[in-house]
Amino acid sequence: MTRKRFVELWNEGLKFNHGREGHNLTVNRINNSLGYQDDNVELMTRSENSRKRYVPYFQGKGPSQDEIEQTEQEIREMMCNEQ
Repeated sequence: MTRKRFVELWNEGLKFNHGREGHNLTVNRINNSLGYQDDNVELMTRSENSRKRYVPYFQGKGPSQDEIEQTEQEIREMMCNEQ
């Protein structure tokens, strides 16, 4: 990341909300393999940054709509069989 871009991010709010708590801001790499390049960084809270590692939605690994519908159908069938 260039010094100029860091200053821009700092002025956008990093200096006002920097720390180790979840609501504090951090500089995030959009694509971790590219490093801190101007077009590869964004500000986000520490909570958001941490959550994106664990929530499949942020990783693009979430279930497809077909998989969701199939699971819902299986649940409905199990509930009907229990009655």
